[in-house]
Amino acid sequence: GVAAYPATTASVRNLTIIAKRTDTDVDALTDAISALESGSELTDDQANVLQSVVDRSRPKVDAPDIESVAVTPLTVLMKQLDLIAKTF
Repeated sequence: GVAAYPATTASVRNLTIIAKRTDTDVDALTDAISALESGSELTDDQANVLQSVVDRSRPKVDAPDIESVAVTPLTVLMKQLDLIAKTF
C-alpha cells in the first residue's frame, strides 16, 4: 500500500529498527509513540515501553565493584600507617 504521508513509511521503518535494537515489541512501541505524538496521556504500559527503550539505548556503564571501592582506601591507609610506624 501507499502511505498517506511520505514520512509514514520512514517512521514505521525507524520504529521497527528501534524495536529490534532494544528488543521491544514493535506494536507496543508504535502504540506508545502514537499516543505521545497525539498528545494523549500515556498509560503506564506506554510510559514503561518508552522508558525501557530509552534505558536500553543508553550506553552500558559498569557499576563499580563495591568491595574493591571500599577496600582500596583502607588498604592505602594501612600502608601509610605501616610507613609511618617504620619511620618512628
